[in-house]
Amino acid sequence: MGSYYVCLDTSDIKLYLNNRAEKLNCGGKIMKKILMNFLGNNKVSLVIASLITITGFISDFGHATKMGFKGIATLILIALLTFLVALIGGAIGELARKYTLPDEIYSYGFWGTLKSKIFWAIGPQVIGIIASLYIVFMIVL
Repeated sequence: MGSYYVCLDTSDIKLYLNNRAEKLNCGGKIMKKILMNFLGNNKVSLVIASLITITGFISDFGHATKMGFKGIATLILIALLTFLVALIGGAIGELARKYTLPDEIYSYGFWGTLKSKIFWAIGPQVIGIIASLYIVFMIVL
């Protein structure tokens, strides 16, 4: 008999024979679910990381074009690094937010409540992004 590959799916367990296309398709389904779950839980981090990356890319594009291909290639690599590090830092901030999120918020007046709600919606992610970018770029620079 041929060897079996087990593909864990949320609905059931499927057995695949030595058909490599089905094996790769199974892995693709699992990776797609993991990626979509990660991005779905970190929407704030994704938006903030994208804004930081786009802002940095636009602000440095003029300097990079003066250096030719090497400058543009370096700018693209820095933009990818910035995006990935910011996304990871935001995901860590999201985990911290879920762990420390209070059940109730007590404040005085409308503005106090608004500030508290905004902080608990995006504050830990922003702190995680800033901390991760600071650590990585202080190591690099």
